[in-house]
Amino acid sequence: MLSALRYPTYLKLFGSQIASLIGSGLLLVALSLTAYDIAPEKASSVLGLIFTIKIVAYVVFSPFVKAALHRLPDKAVLIGADLLRTAIAMSIPFSHSLTLILVEVFVLQLASAVYTPTYQALPPRVLTVKDDYTGALSLARIAEDLEAIASPLLAAALLLVMSTDHLYYGTALGFAFSAGLVALCQLSVRGATTSEDHGPGFLRRSLAGVTLSVGNKGLRPLLGFGLAEAMLWSYPLVLTVVLVRRDLGLDEKWVAVLLACFGAGSIASASAVPAALKKFETKTWMFAGMAVAIAAMLGIAVALSTDLPVGVGKLGLLWALLGAGLAAASTPIGRVITEAVLEEQLDDAFAGQFVTSHAWWLMAYPLAGALGNGSLAVAAWVSAGTACVAMAGAALLWRKPFATKELLVPATPPVENAETAAEALKLLAEPTRLSILALLKDNEMAVGAIAEELGRPTPAISQHLAKLRAAKLVTFRKEGTTTYYSQKDEHVDMLVTNALHFAEHMLYAVPPHHA
Repeated sequence: MLSALRYPTYLKLFGSQIASLIGSGLLLVALSLTAYDIAPEKASSVLGLIFTIKIVAYVVFSPFVKAALHRLPDKAVLIGADLLRTAIAMSIPFSHSLTLILVEVFVLQLASAVYTPTYQALPPRVLTVKDDYTGALSLARIAEDLEAIASPLLAAALLLVMSTDHLYYGTALGFAFSAGLVALCQLSVRGATTSEDHGPGFLRRSLAGVTLSVGNKGLRPLLGFGLAEAMLWSYPLVLTVVLVRRDLGLDEKWVAVLLACFGAGSIASASAVPAALKKFETKTWMFAGMAVAIAAMLGIAVALSTDLPVGVGKLGLLWALLGAGLAAASTPIGRVITEAVLEEQLDDAFAGQFVTSHAWWLMAYPLAGALGNGSLAVAAWVSAGTACVAMAGAALLWRKPFATKELLVPATPPVENAETAAEALKLLAEPTRLSILALLKDNEMAVGAIAEELGRPTPAISQHLAKLRAAKLVTFRKEGTTTYYSQKDEHVDMLVTNALHFAEHMLYAVPPHHA
């Protein structure tokens, strides 16, 4: 897991993420205290409004801002977002109007919504070894969990020697430090795309991430995972305090204990992901993790539905299992994204995942709160039931992918790609290889099955597959001693399909088709 830190550029990026997380954590504590100072009798409503503004900024407005900035280098976008957050954090202590503070929070969260997916798309470009990238995903998840524990403790320590207003300066310092670390990174500059900056082209660019998340057959299952994760995760985040204080009548310290159990389970599970994915398929591990999380939520529902006494020890175990399952299911998502799209689509793919996942949160947060006002048992049953349905949909989408939709690539690819394209076409200028790729359309097949289908010797098929693998035209997975192959992505499918259609046109004068 720590092997990713050997890369100097990633080490700086990871430091930037940690600094950004600390700044965000201090900001949450500071805003909570400010909400109480401004409106003591309506503090919970004000804080709820702040959370709503955050999610709305993420889901509704961030795609348009990201589209407007798409021609800028990632490094400039990250630094600009951090500096904007620094400036806003510094200005909040001087704002005494609730309306003005809410506007500032909106702008700050919009900057965060640009920073996060832009950052997430960088590690797979920097870390060229898959295992190192998997380790980076685990490190990112552990950092987020530790921040949730450390930031309140740090804020409490700072409040012993300073006022609430000074917490905002700590927040600004975190964002400024993040910007400084990004400035030290050596990041390659992406080529500009051909998307228009305004008009219909700008709208397409704004929706490119969401369109990719829905249209790419490799990303569609993540929609089900996102819904399940939001429903299950919102329960401990929103309702732990209600369970401990209202239903169990315990001291508020037990709220921290249960949330610490959740975080400990999450950290332990995230730490195990790199080793686990060397033994298990990513899909298998993610589904197993979500199954554990759903089982834990069902355990919570059963425990709260009976008349038997519910001890903190049992609840702590269930909270830890819930955190462990959710971490196992969500940590490898970055790998799923990088395997489903080309490098030039990473920004759109991570932006789309960011938006769609937070759209589920926009529903899950208020639903958990509304159900929790009545019965926590009912809230647990609804969360578990919805997650089951979501995972059934994810399983169906992963097992039976839809037909390929329009690819989100520049209308006019760069001419300098011609040499690479020629090499790929040379590989396809061989009937057996073209036949293999045609067989692998929406299918996974073992070497023996391909050889039998084509009537060719197995060793010959293995040699062709080795060349296709080296050219990254096919992917593979191992199940026991058997290796299964499939097409790399929609681009390969489009290339093969158009080649066969063209042959049909040449042989039989059939009008040409386009994939």
